[in-house]
Amino acid sequence: MFKKIISRLPYSPSMIHSLGFYAKRLRKEEATRKIGLILTALALIVVQSFTVFSPPESANAADSSDLIYGGISSGSALVGSL
Repeated sequence: MFKKIISRLPYSPSMIHSLGFYAKRLRKEEATRKIGLILTALALIVVQSFTVFSPPESANAADSSDLIYGGISSGSALVGSL
């Protein structure tokens, strides 16, 4: 689009208005892209901070409703606990 406007400018000086409009639109699009990039970076930082600052919980933690409290580590431990 820019090349089209520039190439026709010598033949039609009234297209200078189109060039100004195009330049303003490009600036707005650039600002929108920068804001999008900043918001994406902030979202990544927030997600990563949740990952780092909230410690994981053990998936095999003992529970009072366990049949064998604390679980077992071998077959002989299973036989011995029965």
